[in-house]
Amino acid sequence: MLKVEGITANLARDVDDVMRPSELVQEWLSTCVSQHELCRKPFHGKGDIIEQSVDHIPPRRLIQTFEFCWGVKLPKRRLVEDAFLLRAPYVALSHCWGSTDKRPLCTTRDNFAMHRRHMAWHQFPQTFQDAIQLCMEISIQYLWIDSLCIIQDDEDDWRLESANMANIYERALFTIAASSAVNSTEGLFKVRKSLNLVEIPYNDPEGERTDPVLFFIEPDLGKCLSTSPLNQRAWVMQEYFLSRRTVHLTTQGIIWSCKNGKRPHTRHMTSEFGSSWEEVFEDEWSRLVQSYTRRELTYKSDKLVAIEGLATRFQSRGEESGYRQGLFERHMPHDLLWYGEGRLLRDVGNGIPSWSWASTTGPISFKASVFENAETFHAKIAPRSYRDFEVKENLPFDSILYMNALVRRIDNLEGPLQCQAFCYEDVQDMGFSGRMYEDYKNGSINVAPTFALLSAGKKVGWGVFDEHGKSGGDVFCLPLMKQRVWEGFALSKEPHFLWALLVSPAVFIEDYRGMDGCEWYQRVGWGLHFVPSWFDELIVRDICLV
Repeated sequence: MLKVEGITANLARDVDDVMRPSELVQEWLSTCVSQHELCRKPFHGKGDIIEQSVDHIPPRRLIQTFEFCWGVKLPKRRLVEDAFLLRAPYVALSHCWGSTDKRPLCTTRDNFAMHRRHMAWHQFPQTFQDAIQLCMEISIQYLWIDSLCIIQDDEDDWRLESANMANIYERALFTIAASSAVNSTEGLFKVRKSLNLVEIPYNDPEGERTDPVLFFIEPDLGKCLSTSPLNQRAWVMQEYFLSRRTVHLTTQGIIWSCKNGKRPHTRHMTSEFGSSWEEVFEDEWSRLVQSYTRRELTYKSDKLVAIEGLATRFQSRGEESGYRQGLFERHMPHDLLWYGEGRLLRDVGNGIPSWSWASTTGPISFKASVFENAETFHAKIAPRSYRDFEVKENLPFDSILYMNALVRRIDNLEGPLQCQAFCYEDVQDMGFSGRMYEDYKNGSINVAPTFALLSAGKKVGWGVFDEHGKSGGDVFCLPLMKQRVWEGFALSKEPHFLWALLVSPAVFIEDYRGMDGCEWYQRVGWGLHFVPSWFDELIVRDICLV
């Protein structure tokens, strides 16, 4: 009998000895639960999550997938309220909601009572049906699905449950990831592509012809996973990082991921083809944010909510503290030097301060990645002070970054230019002609529109505006970090250059009272300044970034 090794039942149902997807998941899960100590630990690494214990508290609501009646497993689909009383193991689903016309079945205030009694099978989209069926086959009675377990048109319920999202995924027995489905109608298995099989004739040594042998090239599952539709969602980042175990359903096969890596911050990955490898997880907040801002987010208001659980877990590990608006105080002022790889769009009116990367839309990176022994340059993040002053409701106190720093107004700006300098001599050559202009003119070196910073008619540095257009009104330079001139460049007149923010006076100064002597600024960009002595005559003063 012809046997094709490593192909799941949905591709080779007529092949003997081929495991069904549920059997494969059951085998991986049993091995992980019984043998992998690391997979019992939460993200912060303290203590164990013991399945089916008094400490195992499930979400507020769960979907019941079946019930036992006289020892027989019977379908039972309903929404269970106060599920924490059950203290039973459950599985979480991670999936793409899709476009508006493809949105999945949701629980609302109108159908909440009905869903608690019964949900008809035909109401579930294919992905939900497949997830429920998978749970039934491995005898997991409860399933958590965001669209059904959160009342979608109840803001208070959504706020409460979304704040608990990290805990929900971390404490799930495992997570089902519909990685390759762009919406809930595509299911877990229908997205699967057939393998390209090649039939090779075979003759045994004695000359008697036998069945042919089928060969195939194993797909690049790591690439398939990283480029999958689900992995492009912003919300899925914390779902994936905090889930202790995940089974990914992809176009190329089933992948199991758990925390049993051989090194810290890695995941053990194995596939239905029998291959295994490790995936390195980012363990630095700035790297996580860089990846996060490249993902899709349906609602801009979710930008910090969708990563809040992960930020909380970073703090609980004891490595970070003072989380504020997407950044940690311990890494300031370094991490204030974020920048857009393209033109950013400022999200006005979302209550997020200009100094936070979350105030913009677009992929961002951090200049800290190129720092080499950089030192703080007269810039210090001061402790939050609850001095007596009034702030209007649209700007929470947590949005105010109180600093001791140097600030100097830029005399003039020249640009925009399509070139950037990395030493003092080259900044003088920046312009619409000259060697640097010629080097960049053919477009082989792409940079954001750059403005030369002028003082007394001389170029002293350059800056890039976050939204690329020149900011209206006065622009000030706020230096944060000092770095030695890089070797290999022309000798500079000064041994250091400065990484700096471009700031402008806050347009809502009239909203504040009682902060005498404190100047209010908002971020508009970033840049390099090549003349540290330009700030010698200034004194460090109190400022507030908003």
